Amino acid sequence: MFNILKKLFKSNKTDIVKEVAFPNTDIPEEFELKFEFNRVKIAGVQYANPNKDELVRKDVLDLVFEHKNRHDKKAIKIMQGNIKLGYIPKHSITQSLIHKFYENKDIVVVNLNRFNPKSITMDLKFYGSVKRNYVCIDTTLNINKKSYKENLELVEEGDLYDITYDEDKNKFIVDAYGEYIGELKSKDSKQLDKYNNDIQCYINYIDSYYDNEDVVIEEIGVTILYIDNK
Repeated sequence: MFNILKKLFKSNKTDIVKEVAFPNTDIPEEFELKFEFNRVKIAGVQYANPNKDELVRKDVLDLVFEHKNRHDKKAIKIMQGNIKLGYIPKHSITQSLIHKFYENKDIVVVNLNRFNPKSITMDLKFYGSVKRNYVCIDTTLNINKKSYKENLELVEEGDLYDITYDEDKNKFIVDAYGEYIGELKSKDSKQLDKYNNDIQCYINYIDSYYDNEDVVIEEIGVTILYIDNK
């Protein structure tokens, strides 16, 4: 497996990058800071194996879409000049946000934060039009720990799922691989539009404990992400 991954990252230098997602990082006056994530670990650094001596702290990094990536159609490569550092973490809220901001012609600025022999971190700032409202709701899911125990065990921290509106239950529900996981609380559901089909749920944390040899999921913390263009 390591050799396969290493082959994918076999060159940490590339020719001229042609598909930089955000070539212009000048922020227009009508834009404002929507989100900021600091010290985010870059994925795949161990396979890209960039020369740390060539890196410049606080330098602006380029994001490059890899639509033909066989392992992740939404893969986003991270470059400093012609040096490949790694990737935006797969299925992460940052990966999802980058694609959304690109689609809406908004701007993402990424800076190199820190690097050491084992890891590299980055800072990300998301800028968008003042007319566009990106909404993030930090909350927890209503879950049934007994009836859906096996379904809950499918969920992992860092996963990103779509949220759908169930007309019969009159509630927003979260599925993992087609299996019911839980529901949004009423106070959170009131903030959402049931006709918005682009609402996502990011798993922040999972609190669990052992009951004899069984794992019991106590709580699932999530971030609800969507765009309100009204």
